Amino acid sequence: MFKKIFKNENIRIKVNVNGSVGNDESAEPDNNESENFVPEMTSKPDFAVEIRKPNGQALCIHCIFTSEDRMLYEPNEQENQEMAEDIFEIDNFVVTEHSGNNDIVIEDNVYFGDASIVDGQLYDLLMDYLEERGINNEFAAALTTYCTSHEHRQYDDLLDKLKKFVESK
Repeated sequence: MFKKIFKNENIRIKVNVNGSVGNDESAEPDNNESENFVPEMTSKPDFAVEIRKPNGQALCIHCIFTSEDRMLYEPNEQENQEMAEDIFEIDNFVVTEHSGNNDIVIEDNVYFGDASIVDGQLYDLLMDYLEERGINNEFAAALTTYCTSHEHRQYDDLLDKLKKFVESK
């Protein structure tokens, strides 16, 4: 979990690297290795942004990394240019209550805003809201780098544990 304070808001970013590894689709081979090129495995996990206000309200935004084969809504021409630059997108969002530093628990009966059906202007406002708080492409790229390194360490640790398990009697 990552934390920061923006004005009077407490911001938490939660991420889990399990199941988040895939080939880096943006990687391109050098001229010499185009035949045998295998893209690097990178971790691009979903992440949740919790923005907590002192009055007990919280905005929780679930984000996913973009892929060329998945667009949440059909943007118009101008929005298409803007969306092409984003390396992550909003999947859904909810406004709820929080109590202090405890984890936010969202009950089953709470309604989530599905980003695939919200108005394009609202979607842009939410992306701007995140950007004002430092949740932007630069952050997402740094998160990918960090998560890739962390996931690789976790995988190495898992292999060590597996080896010890198999070798034990």
